[in-house]
Amino acid sequence: MLVRLQDVRSSFARAARAFRRRPAFFAIATSSLAIALGLATTVIAQIDSLMHPVQAVREAERAFTVRLFGFGRANARPRNEDIEAALRSSGAFESVVLYGYRFEQIEVGPGVVSVSITLAGRDYMDLVGMRLRLGRLFETGETQESQVAIVTDQFWRRYFANGTSLAGATFAHQNRTYRVIGVAAPEWAQTGTDIWIPRAATRDARAFAEAYVARLRNGVAPKNAQAILTAVADRWVAALGQGRQRFRFLMWSMKTDPLHLGSFQIAMMAAALFILVIASANVSALMLARSVTNRRDQALRLALGASRRHLLQDVTAEIVIVAVAGGVAGIVIAFVAMGIMVAVTPPELGWLGFVRPNWSPRVFLGLF
Repeated sequence: MLVRLQDVRSSFARAARAFRRRPAFFAIATSSLAIALGLATTVIAQIDSLMHPVQAVREAERAFTVRLFGFGRANARPRNEDIEAALRSSGAFESVVLYGYRFEQIEVGPGVVSVSITLAGRDYMDLVGMRLRLGRLFETGETQESQVAIVTDQFWRRYFANGTSLAGATFAHQNRTYRVIGVAAPEWAQTGTDIWIPRAATRDARAFAEAYVARLRNGVAPKNAQAILTAVADRWVAALGQGRQRFRFLMWSMKTDPLHLGSFQIAMMAAALFILVIASANVSALMLARSVTNRRDQALRLALGASRRHLLQDVTAEIVIVAVAGGVAGIVIAFVAMGIMVAVTPPELGWLGFVRPNWSPRVFLGLF
């Protein structure tokens, strides 16, 4: 075993000396493999991040948006307090929080833009497990009158040039100037909200559309929760009558759906793999040409007593060195390529998943 280990060390030493004598060959073989591996990893890791998206909401499989639709006679509806109490007492949910949402126009910079605004308190953010990349969450006592806001990563990149400081970041809405106190983590752009503002101390006359975010109890299936809510809605129909639309609860999962591969994504993956195959064939051809040019040296070593096993070990050592060097360089190229992708992709294309590509080690190891 010791003799074989010594032979392996000697083979790697000879391979390293051979590459030092021919640095151009080593540079060409390594760079060919590194560029192909880095670019293929970038493309496939990007698609992998779309197929396995980062979930913004904590324990997203149990988090749901719940809203009551319908009216009773004379447009009668249960009060928000009654709806929340019914959800809490249903036994299906461990926590329930009211929030509002609406599309509005705001003034930011020199222009006016339409955005999706969510009115939510600190209890909402604690329930969904909101994460920030900059700044702080709302405090418990802050209300809409505090004139503070949290924005998405896309909104921050687009209208505030992705600055590193929140100082001076403001926008105007309904004759109020709001100060940006936080920037959400990139995955929160998937939720459809652009801006979060604390709920008002008292209900606004121009009330936002209202809904609830609720977390299922452990062991409660969504279909069972829906059946319970249907029974609650039926009781309100009996109590308040049926208006132009029957009372009914709808539940939407807050879990981000993975991308289903289409022809475009498959074509991108095929192109990346094709580039990698071409590069691998190029490296193989270079190694074969090198072996042909070294036939005289190999014949001399055989004449001096070296075995064919020793020659095979030398060739294997050269291949391993090229593969490791190309792999390490490929990692660097992959990270650089992803950084360029993030820098040049407009924020409005965030729905494509290019705002924050996730590098997956399993992708690189699979390609390697």
